[in-house]
Amino acid sequence: MTAPRTDGILTNVQPANVSCQATQQRLREGGSMDAINMLGRFGVQHCQSLLDVGLIARLAERIEPHYRAQAARPEPPPGNVVALPGGGRYIKSASSFSLDAVVDKPMINELIAALAAALNLASKVCYDLDQAWVRRQYPTQAQPPGHRPHQWHQDGALGFDFCSANQHKRAHGLLPMVTCWFPLTACGQNAPGLEFLDQALEGVVSVAQLEDRVLRARFPTEQFIRPHLHAGDVLLFGSGILHRTLLTPAMHLSRTSIELRFFAQDIRPPQLATDRFLPLEP
Repeated sequence: MTAPRTDGILTNVQPANVSCQATQQRLREGGSMDAINMLGRFGVQHCQSLLDVGLIARLAERIEPHYRAQAARPEPPPGNVVALPGGGRYIKSASSFSLDAVVDKPMINELIAALAAALNLASKVCYDLDQAWVRRQYPTQAQPPGHRPHQWHQDGALGFDFCSANQHKRAHGLLPMVTCWFPLTACGQNAPGLEFLDQALEGVVSVAQLEDRVLRARFPTEQFIRPHLHAGDVLLFGSGILHRTLLTPAMHLSRTSIELRFFAQDIRPPQLATDRFLPLEP
């Protein structure tokens, strides 16, 4: 049996830097929904060194005190979702802050401008600020109480009613979006990363089919991808792509990451109707 791949890109994508360049060229000519379709069509794209490492370092410096303050609490507040001053949120089970709770508006704007310029997305795509997150994953021995690594899931199933037996809803339940995910430090080898399934799946996958043993019995080992990432690298992947936190016993460092959800300018899913959708502007 072969080992899981670590190249970080699906088999139908060209080498990482080439795939991003090809996408950038096509985005110059496409419209808003074309941009989302283009970004998500290949499954996963690993864009190496897309963001300036200086910006990544400043983001990490801005975020770190909030995690230190959270760890210093003598007793965590009740519940999984903690309301923060200014309307932000902290999710204990995912060790996640809403982005605008820990990064100020000027720096968020700088990040968005850098992404828009690097990907040629200005005026074509918006992002959902209420679904923008700073997340931390820990080595097994350092996880705080209540923390749980993310299991297999599809980001496009956000807000989906998994109790519904309606097959039409399941077949068409994925949000038309693309996830933009990037770490603030190297990950995937000494720190927790992400693992992807190299297989396009239609519709929302049921909870029973998301179990790791079910997926590994269904798909060969070589279809499970474990990318090694560095500060400045960015992953883009479609809403139906199955992924989870990659955590192995050998990992001894923590990893902090930021994730954004990209939507076409004119798309506002009903389940996110009250969220703040903002344009990507350079």
